Amino acid sequence: MISEIEDDTISILRNDDESDFLTVSTEYLNNLSSGKWNFESLTDPRETIVKIKEHAFDIIISDYQMPHLNGLEVLAEIRDQGCNIPFIMLTGRGREEIAIKALNLGANYYIKKRFDVKGQ
Repeated sequence: MISEIEDDTISILRNDDESDFLTVSTEYLNNLSSGKWNFESLTDPRETIVKIKEHAFDIIISDYQMPHLNGLEVLAEIRDQGCNIPFIMLTGRGREEIAIKALNLGANYYIKKRFDVKGQ
């Protein structure tokens, strides 16, 4: 009898143009998850829109302010495609109007970044 192994790894797509933030926060989250979270990190929001068509992610975490497309535009495009993946919007700027727009577009959470990543 062949037993099926249940894959309980959570697949997370992260989108942020600050590569240092992606690196440090991914390391922190990997330690927190004990290896049960699998991250794919992208720095170009246009790639995020393409990537979700190719892979089934469990959650998307996206920055708001990025070149080419902002996080609201990424979220709107994803929702327009009929994709209901849970979406968390991050921003270094805690403007209330952005939070309201994100939630109205279908973001599940809106989180303000509370620290700056700086090299030593």
